[in-house]
Amino acid sequence: MDYTKAIETYKESLIEAKSLLIDKDKARLNHILELEILEADFNIIWNSENKKHLSDFCYDLIKISTHQNHISVDTTEKTAKILSDNIENMVFGSAYSTFELLYNQTNELIGAIHGIGPITIYDIALRLGYLRSPHLLPEKKIYLEGGACTAAKEYLKNESIPTKFKHIMDIEIFDKLLSLPNYKIEDFLCVYSKVSKVQGEDQKPFGNYSIKGLICGMPKLYHSQFYRRNKARMNEIIKNIK
Repeated sequence: MDYTKAIETYKESLIEAKSLLIDKDKARLNHILELEILEADFNIIWNSENKKHLSDFCYDLIKISTHQNHISVDTTEKTAKILSDNIENMVFGSAYSTFELLYNQTNELIGAIHGIGPITIYDIALRLGYLRSPHLLPEKKIYLEGGACTAAKEYLKNESIPTKFKHIMDIEIFDKLLSLPNYKIEDFLCVYSKVSKVQGEDQKPFGNYSIKGLICGMPKLYHSQFYRRNKARMNEIIKNIK
């Protein structure tokens, strides 16, 4: 199985996703760039004199990804209120020297809320970690859920990996994937599992479907809920993406 080709295609998708953001007619709200989009938006809000958009940002911190489409408005608003009350400490506080500490604090704050599951806790912790300077991201462990677990089971030829629940593994065992940033390995595996289903066993990994599926299959940025909620700041957000 040619994982080298798959990884290179994934990297090409990252580059293409960024280039598409500047084109209003083609721009997509791509999960590949959700961390960069949130970072740009947060910096604009936090550096403004009036932080009135901070509560809206915490809503987007939860709902920017399709992973969280199922979460009800009431649950999202309750979770966003807790995050808004704690975001200054979690982004700028000195108590978090590792991603694991930030993850544990996120779990402590929102883990008991009905409708907030393990994948949401991880996603939010990852997004909060990306807002910190320097970024606070997984270093030694990889956090897997659902499709990513399925892909990891195939990659490692390990049938004992569970596929329905959170699974934390040492990152070093994903040796061929280490050319990717650590936090992108989980994303790569998740995407790989979806592309594999479409292409079938004989075409894995990543054929022509990959870039189209990763980028062009996403909703247009200017048609997305994120855009509708942040229309007034959208051009500034895109301009400030690093």
